[in-house]
Order: sequence, then C-alpha cells, then structure tokens
Amino acid sequence: ASEKWNSIQMTEERVDTLLEYVKEHDFEHKDLYIDILSRWQKGDFSRADKDHNAIWELQGGNIGRANGLLSKEEEAKFIEETFGKDAY
Repeated sequence: ASEKWNSIQMTEERVDTLLEYVKEHDFEHKDLYIDILSRWQKGDFSRADKDHNAIWELQGGNIGRANGLLSKEEEAKFIEETFGKDAY
C-alpha cells in the first residue's frame, strides 16, 4: 500500500504468543488463524498479503485490501523507518 495506517512488528515472540493464545481459545475461523500464524512462526511471510486479505475480508473490510508484497529492499526500509534501525 502506498499509505499504511498502523503497523505492529511481527516479532518471533509476538507470533509465538498469538499462536499459543489462538490454540488455547475458541475463535470463529480458528483454523485460518492457526494456519497463518504457524507459517509466520516458521518465518514464512510469503503470503502475508493474502493472509491480510483473508482476515480483512472476515472483518468486512472495504478499504485497505493488500495487492502484493514489498520487495526485500522496500521491506527493510519500511521496518527501519517504522520500528527503528535495530528492528530488522
């Protein structure tokens, strides 16, 4: 997206915590969340745009559909600018 409204850094610790929480509780679409977080736990963000859109659609999103991934260079720049130089 050319404009991002907010961002949360997906650290290993955050992904682990989210995955554990989802596994321990009942959620509608629990299997989808586990599938996404399990891939992310392995460092596989290759479908992050599709993951975003799957959750976005469940929430009735009408603005903010993802249409691709950043390049490695764009991602590094975004992470540094958003979370700081040591975040990458």
